[in-house]
Amino acid sequence: VPIRTLSALLISFCLTTPLTSNSGLQNSTFDHTYATYGRLLREHVVDTRVDYTTLKKNRSTLDEVVQAFSQITESDFTNWSTPRQLAFLINAYNIFTLQVIIDHYPIERRWFDFWNPANSIKQIPGVWSTLRWQMSGTQLTLDDIEHNMLRRNYAEPRIHFAVNCAAISCPPLKSEPYVDMRLERQLALATRDFLASDNGIRVEDDYLHV
Repeated sequence: VPIRTLSALLISFCLTTPLTSNSGLQNSTFDHTYATYGRLLREHVVDTRVDYTTLKKNRSTLDEVVQAFSQITESDFTNWSTPRQLAFLINAYNIFTLQVIIDHYPIERRWFDFWNPANSIKQIPGVWSTLRWQMSGTQLTLDDIEHNMLRRNYAEPRIHFAVNCAAISCPPLKSEPYVDMRLERQLALATRDFLASDNGIRVEDDYLHV
């Protein structure tokens, strides 16, 4: 891509209308500060890398967080503001991904899969399209959350830099949860960090590599 298109590309891909949060009379039983989840991330995510060995030994907190997400009903969810819904869905995707990895950790290579790394999340059968979690009154896969909810229902391209599929090419998992009151800033930082990384964009010889 010629360098002259860089500005147009970044503007169209990264920018969106600033999010505003209006909690109103919304569900008060769910902790939208994600305190427990935040503690789990701080204790097990170091320099964007997850200490799965320690997390597996202390998985009770992980299961507690997943259980809290599973108790949210469709009515709860639809009554939330857009930033609150987005933060919840991003966090749900990321915590469910952590749980499925811990369920299979240490990950072992499938006998017929030699094109992916031996310890890759891709070695887990049906990890994105088959395995399901209870949420918002229904059973959802990770693909359902990302493609059928986040991408389909929200005009927010920066979610791609926030959801973490645990593959090497994916944006790294942050050591803090996404929170509606800080979501605009968090998404902007996640976008900047990924685009500045080796997996993001780089300019060589007047060409943009994505």
